[in-house]
Amino acid sequence: MPVLLLINLAINNAGVAYSVNLGTDELGTINLATGAFTAIGSIGFDANYAQDMEFDRDKNELYMAAYGTTGRTEVDQPGHRKHTRDRTIPGWS
Repeated sequence: MPVLLLINLAINNAGVAYSVNLGTDELGTINLATGAFTAIGSIGFDANYAQDMEFDRDKNELYMAAYGTTGRTEVDQPGHRKHTRDRTIPGWS
């Protein structure tokens, strides 16, 4: 059974909570009533150390400031299962 290591939390206008599991490098949702994590899919890199995310409620986009082997930002549109932006953060290497 995979290890559940949730590192961040963002909640959209509908009350859906998102997080990343460092144990499997997957983005998923958290049922706030039960605490159950449901994987959506791979984030596409080995997440390590500090991660954070926020939900832009006007654009319906999930932003993640992430660190794997370099600092990066990720933008996901929930439901599309793809990154729309992937930029390295200057000075994070």
